Amino acid sequence: GTYSPLGSWGQTGTIQGFFKHLLRQEYGTFALYSGSDGQPAQLIPATMRYFKHLTTDSLYVGIPVLLFGLYDFSRSLAAHPASSPALVLVGTWVFYLVVFHSLSNL
Repeated sequence: GTYSPLGSWGQTGTIQGFFKHLLRQEYGTFALYSGSDGQPAQLIPATMRYFKHLTTDSLYVGIPVLLFGLYDFSRSLAAHPASSPALVLVGTWVFYLVVFHSLSNL
């Protein structure tokens, strides 16, 4: 028999199982996990975990770079509100935080 551990990719050892995984038939388009034992989407706790681990995950450089980037963003936005490339970067980062952490149910 086959064994599918928690959070596995399914039975990718067969052609049929591989295509089932490739086409995400078990997950749905916007689901990050197919199991029913995961927690429901939790934006706030997931975002808090992101910031809790940001320091060590970014080798202690992430926080100073983030703070400098936000400072530069505020200066750039004040000087050129409509054409600030920093607006695109910060907007993309915020979009990632909200969408990914809303969909995560692990």
